[in-house]
Amino acid sequence: MEALPQSPMFEGKEGKMNLALDSIDQEGKQKLGTILAFATGANTVPPIGFSPQPSIEFLHQEHDAGTTSKLPIANTCINCLKLPLHTSYREFQENMDLALGNTHGFGIA
Repeated sequence: MEALPQSPMFEGKEGKMNLALDSIDQEGKQKLGTILAFATGANTVPPIGFSPQPSIEFLHQEHDAGTTSKLPIANTCINCLKLPLHTSYREFQENMDLALGNTHGFGIA
C-alpha cells in the first residue's frame, strides 16, 4: 500500500488526485479500503493484483449535455472510479463521503 502514489493510475493527474489523496490521508487505511471496495468490489488488493488495473477518470460537464452527477461513479467490471469535478474541496469531500457511506458492496441492501 505504501507505493500507491507511484501507481500508474495516478500518473499525470497529480494536481487533481491530491484531493482524493488528502481524503485518504485523513482517514487512513480504512478509508482507502472503502474507496477500493467502491471502485473495484474488493476492499484489499488481491495477491495477484487487479486485472484490469484500477483507474480514475475525471468527469467534465459538457455545455450542451445538461447536469452531470455530483457523486462519484464506480464501474467495478473495469475497476474504474469516475470522479466529477467540483468547485471546492469541501463539495468534493461531502459528495465522496456521501457515496462511500451509502454503498455497502454487492448483495447487501
